Amino acid sequence: MVKPSFVALSLGLLLAGCSDRTPAPAPLASRPAPVATAPTLAAAPERAHAEPQAAYSYSPVGKPDPFRNPLDSACCAPPPPTSCNEPLCHFELKQLKLSGVISGLANPVAVVESPQGKSYRIYQGSKVGRNGGVVKQVRRDSLVVAEITRDDQGRTYEHETIIRMPPDLPMALEE
Repeated sequence: MVKPSFVALSLGLLLAGCSDRTPAPAPLASRPAPVATAPTLAAAPERAHAEPQAAYSYSPVGKPDPFRNPLDSACCAPPPPTSCNEPLCHFELKQLKLSGVISGLANPVAVVESPQGKSYRIYQGSKVGRNGGVVKQVRRDSLVVAEITRDDQGRTYEHETIIRMPPDLPMALEE
C-alpha cells in the first residue's frame, strides 16, 4: 500500500512543473568592444613603405643541431681515455724511435728511445703517447699502438699506428 505522504509529495511536484508562469529572460550582458583586426590587404603595402622591417636571420650559435641524433651526442659518448702517468705518455708517437726488439719470448720486449735519447722497455699492453695509446702488438720490426680518437661529432674510433724500426738498425735479437 502506498503511503499518503508519498502521494501528496508526488502530486505537489507534478503541479509545480505545470505552472503557467514562464520565467523572465535573463538580462543580456553588455558585449565587449570589438577588437581591432589586422589591417586589410589593401592597407598592408602602405604600412610596408612607412615602416621598413628588419629581415629575420637564424643564428645556430648555442642551439642544438635538430638533425643530429641525440644518442650520438657528447653526453652519451664514452669518456676520454684516462690520463697516463708513465714517462712515455708525455710524447707524441711520432717523436718515439723504435731502437730494438727482443722477440722469441712469451712476451716480446721492445726498446723505444725518447727525443731526449733515453731508452725505455715496453711490452704488449704498455701505455704510450699523449692520446692514451696502448701497445697492441710487438712485432720483429715494429710496434702496433692503438689510440682512441674522437671526431668532431663526438664518435670515438680506434686508430692504429705502426712504429717501424729504422732500416739501418738490426731487425731483432733472438734468444
